[in-house]
Amino acid sequence: MDKHRKVAIVTGGNKGIGKGIAIRLNNDGYDVVVVGRDERAGRQAVEELNDKGGHNIFVRTDVADRHQVESMVQKAEDTYGRIDVVVNNAAVVYDSPFLDLTEEIWDKTLDINLKGYFLCAQRAAKVMVRCGTPGRIINITSVQGVTVWPLVPHAPYEVSKAGIIMLTKQLAYELAQYNITVNAVGPGPTDTEILESWTTSPEKLESITSKIPLRRIAKPADVAAVVAFLASEEASYITGITVFVDGGRMTW
Repeated sequence: MDKHRKVAIVTGGNKGIGKGIAIRLNNDGYDVVVVGRDERAGRQAVEELNDKGGHNIFVRTDVADRHQVESMVQKAEDTYGRIDVVVNNAAVVYDSPFLDLTEEIWDKTLDINLKGYFLCAQRAAKVMVRCGTPGRIINITSVQGVTVWPLVPHAPYEVSKAGIIMLTKQLAYELAQYNITVNAVGPGPTDTEILESWTTSPEKLESITSKIPLRRIAKPADVAAVVAFLASEEASYITGITVFVDGGRMTW
């Protein structure tokens, strides 16, 4: 293991945007702790990363469970002796009209999408402070944190993503004294498993891209590139912002 390599935790790093972020950070010289609930997908993702270099591990974790989060962060610290970057990305989304929305779906969405970010950021930040690490916390929100997507109703997802933006600002303010920056990245529609039923239908895909000035949906690598920048030394004076990676969707 190379003691000089930085360490990044990526939640939801076993697929979709999270996997794209894990790949990019590994390519940039980080050892990556891939975090997720799907053991098989997580271990497969780590195998792919290790084939490219580095010493990457998978830690099965439900980010809504404080004890599991504490165990995951402890595993990362025990393995590498440091934590430099945390990317909070794990999320769930359920389509449901508001009048049919159940309390169970509301609670599960907020627990994973918002409380999970709080738990992971707080626990990892304590390690950064103790070690004196100039850390980076990067929260993945969404354009739906500031605007409604009219094609599909999912209020709790949008509420959770809005909460992430405000959480990012508050953490940026409080953690600046420890040289820890906190920023958010807000993707627009992205080519992942979640959108598979839309991307495989020309009509549905057109209904999305017609509202995007660049006329395409994002790739995970597009989002990962912005995360990589915010994790880098070049972004050391940037904190408390949300960068939208949306092909211009937010312009109108």
